[in-house]
Amino acid sequence: MTAARQHRNGVVAVVAPYYPPSMGGVQHYAERLVEHLLAAGHHVLVITTGTTRWGWCTERRDRLAVVRLPVLLTVSNSPLHPLWPVMVALLLRRYGVGTVITHGPVPGLADLAVALANRREVVLTYHSGSMAKGLSPAVDGLLRWYERVVLPWEFGCATTVVAVSPVALGSDRANSVIISPGVDLDRFTPPVVLPRPADPPTVLFVGRMDLTSRWKGVEVLLAAFARVREACPAAELRLVGSGDGLSELRAAAGRLGLGDAVTFVGLQRGRELVTEYRRAAVTVLPSLTASESFGMTLVEAMACGCPVVGTLGTGAGYVIDDERTGLLVPPGDPGSLAAAVLRLVQNPSLRTRLGAEASRTAHERFGWDRSLAAWDAVIGPAQPPSRPTSPIAVRTAR
Repeated sequence: MTAARQHRNGVVAVVAPYYPPSMGGVQHYAERLVEHLLAAGHHVLVITTGTTRWGWCTERRDRLAVVRLPVLLTVSNSPLHPLWPVMVALLLRRYGVGTVITHGPVPGLADLAVALANRREVVLTYHSGSMAKGLSPAVDGLLRWYERVVLPWEFGCATTVVAVSPVALGSDRANSVIISPGVDLDRFTPPVVLPRPADPPTVLFVGRMDLTSRWKGVEVLLAAFARVREACPAAELRLVGSGDGLSELRAAAGRLGLGDAVTFVGLQRGRELVTEYRRAAVTVLPSLTASESFGMTLVEAMACGCPVVGTLGTGAGYVIDDERTGLLVPPGDPGSLAAAVLRLVQNPSLRTRLGAEASRTAHERFGWDRSLAAWDAVIGPAQPPSRPTSPIAVRTAR
């Protein structure tokens, strides 16, 4: 039986460790889901983290309340606070929450919400394969223990497990359903006029460049691009994004003698990001592990008619149909990555064919309308709150 048929009232809590204006794929997914729930008539409480150290901050509008909890320390990418158990339990009770939707994989807040859900319905949304990345034996050991002990218990507590792809943990559970992120198909569209053949071939990467995100494989891309430049001196590499690993990546580009061939673009949004995809000969996501369980930037590029290269064993294998919408290569292999990029850089007809098929596939499989419609089957229609004095309901009545 789905959460829609069992939950006790219309207040839905969406629990995510980070939420906009914080940027990221999980944050964007959670925000689009919240917007959809509101449009469907639900009352929604978002529980996330903020910038304070002790008290929480609340933002309200219409049927939505966003509560940003304090953070006392952050371990790796996981915010933590000793008072969260009391705060989350109080919020679930005060707002009359009947359904809890959590977003992982960041350990901490989402796990706590599952543990405190009591008899409420739980929809556990998981956005990652194994988080063990080979960067630290101690950290990887803790993560493997978490994935071997804690996550199976949580999956068993959930009414429904929503996995973003078959690579995401939990996708093989009997109570699971795959609902991928979507792409804004009104914004990410192919160019009306294709780039001129004389344009310098541009290789594009879009994503985080944090020290904790080395699994994105940007250093492997730099090594591969050095080989691309040997065969195609006119090629350019554009790295779109930001993070505390930028200085290391600039140093790596310098050691490889890439000089002005690599441009660190910074964060791009809106039309600027669409322009980057449209002008690129190929967009590359060289992720090293299954932590990349989907690959949103691949889908955005595909929707813009840009051919893509991803890595085997990651979510790219779910997104890309090899040799039809893009190319797949082994992770961590600069030689194979360079060869795939060169095939597209040096072959305009291949780029055109893969790009056209990529755009068609993205529009058929990965629109937000399709993804959010699947959520309707999990959550069901809105129902009136069981508590008329719920802070969300009071706000709505004003």
